[in-house]
Amino acid sequence: MVKIAVCDDASWIREDTKKKLLDCSFDQNIEMQIDGYETGELFLEDERKGNVHDLVMMDYDFEGKGQNGIDIIREFRTFQKDTKVIFLSGYEQVVYKSFQVDTFRFLVKPLKKEELKEMLEAWMDAVKKDTILLICVEKETFLIRESRIAYIEGCGKKSILHFSDGQNVLVNNETLSTMEERLSGDVFFRCHKSFLVNLEHVSSHRRTDAKLDSGERILISRGKYKAFCEAIMEYIVQRQRL
Repeated sequence: MVKIAVCDDASWIREDTKKKLLDCSFDQNIEMQIDGYETGELFLEDERKGNVHDLVMMDYDFEGKGQNGIDIIREFRTFQKDTKVIFLSGYEQVVYKSFQVDTFRFLVKPLKKEELKEMLEAWMDAVKKDTILLICVEKETFLIRESRIAYIEGCGKKSILHFSDGQNVLVNNETLSTMEERLSGDVFFRCHKSFLVNLEHVSSHRRTDAKLDSGERILISRGKYKAFCEAIMEYIVQRQRL
């Protein structure tokens, strides 16, 4: 299921957008849950409570009902960096401002179904490029995008997945070594006997530990430091080629 947040101060815009998205979902055979928010602040509050969305459609101007969409998404990016954001506005001249906060698309209101359909197709193509990890916990299968995993912690015969978007940890009945074999080797690095880190979420490092974009620090083994630095440099080079 795809969870979409539609944030707009006008109720008719929210309902019209929801209807057109649902029409697209039938055409493309996508199951959707669509949540509407009158203000950006209500959206942020819900995200922080754990109602995490896969796609966010954000109005630029809330007509005095709260902060503008740019400021809302700027705050959103402090704890959720990966979610695709679509900006909505009746004013085309604000398109350049929207890209200050890593916008995926900019759509001019009133929205057209054809444009929404093209946007959804582009978003799905982007998601497909992100490796999906299947985790089975107590007979329930979770489909997790690797980019959402900040690091994995070994705990005996189990491993604990820590997420970049603030979602609760997930305890998996697989060892850290098993997880290491399953993950993309060019993104995840075994920096310590107890930690696998996603290099995408490393903001800085020193000889003893790495700091993640969440502010957390995880240990780097003395014998792993040189290889860790080489892995970081290789990751940067690869990203620049994309």
